[in-house]
Amino acid sequence: MKNSSDQSLCLLLNEGSEKAYTEIYNRYWASMYLVAKNRVSDQVIAEEIVQTIFLNLWKRKAVIQIADSFRAYFARAVKFEIINYYSHGKHRENYLTWLATNKEQFSLTIEEELDAKLLHDMIEKTVCVLPERCQLIFRLRVEEGYSQKEIAAELSISEKTVEIQLSKARKRIRNMLGTTGVIKALLFFLNA
Repeated sequence: MKNSSDQSLCLLLNEGSEKAYTEIYNRYWASMYLVAKNRVSDQVIAEEIVQTIFLNLWKRKAVIQIADSFRAYFARAVKFEIINYYSHGKHRENYLTWLATNKEQFSLTIEEELDAKLLHDMIEKTVCVLPERCQLIFRLRVEEGYSQKEIAAELSISEKTVEIQLSKARKRIRNMLGTTGVIKALLFFLNA
C-alpha cells in the first residue's frame, strides 16, 4: 500500500478497505496536524480537528472522490473543521474575530458549505441519540471545550463520573457508527 497512488487508495477506500484507510491516515496525519496547529495555535484542538476529519473520512468512505491527491481534500477539510470549531459555544466570539482577520483564506463555495453542513448533521444525529447525561457531558467536553474537571464543577459531580459518562458516550458512538479498530483510535478526542 505504501507505493499506491492516492487515486488507488481512494478506490480501495470506497470499497471499505481498512488497509487503504490506514495508509491514508499514516500518509497525511502529520501534515494535517501541522496545518491545523499553525492555524489554531493549540495542540489539543489541532489533534481533535484532524481526528474528526479522519473519522468523517471513514464515515463517508463509500462516496469520497479525489481529483489528484488527498492533499487538496484534506486542506479543505481542515478549513471546515477549524470554522466548525470556532463557530460553536463559548468559542463563538473568538470565531467571529478570527474569521474577520482570516476571511480571505476561507471563502467557501456552495458545494463546500453543503459538505460542511452534511458532516455537521451526521455528527449531530449521532450525538442526539445519546442518553441525556452522556449527551450533556459530551457536548460540554467536545463542543464547549470544557475539561473533565470543569465539567465536574459545572454539573456538581465527581471527575470519575465525568470519565465514566465520556467512556459510555465513546462506546455508544462507536457502536452506532459501526467503527473498526482504526476508527476507534480516532475517537480518542473524547478522552480526558
